[in-house]
Amino acid sequence: MIDHFDLDDHFETIYGREPTVERYQRRKPDPHYIERALDDLGTRLALYVGDSPDDVVAAHRAGLDSVVVRREHRNSLGSIDEPTYKIERLTALTNIL
Repeated sequence: MIDHFDLDDHFETIYGREPTVERYQRRKPDPHYIERALDDLGTRLALYVGDSPDDVVAAHRAGLDSVVVRREHRNSLGSIDEPTYKIERLTALTNIL
């Protein structure tokens, strides 16, 4: 998505899982890529935003607060770790930050 919308100059660090067997083992909720990005940025202070149960678990495993965005196509998230925050729209992040 970053490449498609030409957004790369808006981010200091970007990680996505490469489509290999080895990298598949590091899919969420493994916090590997989150921790790698935090190391690159030199911080442990971050807020992880996602819309799936795995996003919340990955955030918590990385020691981060989590925001779950409730989306229409993901109305039934089932049993998940309790996120730090729940929002309906990304614009609501401004109230949290």
